[in-house]
Amino acid sequence: MIERRGKPLMEDQKAVFERCKEFLGVGYNAGDEEWKLLVLGWKAIESPKSDVQMSMKYFSPKKGERSVETGKAVGVVDGSAEEVAAWVMDYCNNERMRIHKEQGNPARIELREKARANEACYATVKKMKFFLDNREFVVRMFWKSEEGKVLINVESIDDEVDYGVELKKVRALTRILWQIEDLPVCGGAKQCRVTLVQQIDAGGVLPTWVMDKKIPEALKCVQEAIDEFRQDEKFDAAELREKAALMRERGQDEVYSKEEERVLEKGKATLAAITSSPDLEVLSSPDPLVTIKATHLDGDKLVTAIGECVIDGEMEELAAFECLKMSREATKFF
Repeated sequence: MIERRGKPLMEDQKAVFERCKEFLGVGYNAGDEEWKLLVLGWKAIESPKSDVQMSMKYFSPKKGERSVETGKAVGVVDGSAEEVAAWVMDYCNNERMRIHKEQGNPARIELREKARANEACYATVKKMKFFLDNREFVVRMFWKSEEGKVLINVESIDDEVDYGVELKKVRALTRILWQIEDLPVCGGAKQCRVTLVQQIDAGGVLPTWVMDKKIPEALKCVQEAIDEFRQDEKFDAAELREKAALMRERGQDEVYSKEEERVLEKGKATLAAITSSPDLEVLSSPDPLVTIKATHLDGDKLVTAIGECVIDGEMEELAAFECLKMSREATKFF
């Protein structure tokens, strides 16, 4: 768990954080031209999942630097900023090590001899496709906790790593900033907005189309955080309670248009016509708890059916459940 008070940054960490905060335009006034250059001009790119918004931007390289693309991903995670930040820092946990190995990547290790109170160092060798050499990333990660927010910086370091075997690889460089901000509590459940900005210099000579494909892949860790902390049932239950309470407490105060009133009256009339029809026939039901009846209403060629059952719950809760067509569980099932 990341402590809310945080650890005081060491001198070598402070300067790095100031540089990386430029990624997000933090510390600039919205009217400044420099802020506009940093924050505006992001081009939306297709995200593999709808939970995450992705974009890309080209920053002109400084003298002596290579030209690299910068990617950004934004998503909402079901957890506190500190919990999600702790998950980001735990780069070599068992689950992520398993996934890394299943993907065929050669190495992923923590350099524990370099660990500090709010810092950890990691080395990763990632498998590249086709004719390309594997890419090696050696980075240090450290965090800074502020009120309702945690910042995590990742930057490449020059250390040579002994993997115990000879690996054919090219050293790649990266610079990353995670900004994780608490959101208002929803139904007793915590959420935070995660913004990840990343630059990758993959080293060597890579075609532009390869890098364009690698940017979304590098940003997918935001989706991984969303899946790790996902609490669909909890948030759906909170939304249902809120909507049911609205119906219960303010239902009589709602004002409907003439068209809405007409539709409601038509629905009531149809229900009355079905239940009073002399030709109402009981059909075989796939569920023993549900009774299904059907009939032909006057002048209607189509069969009209009605299902009846007894449900354990208040009528407002059932109505709210029916209205939540875009709940997380319903969307996932769809």
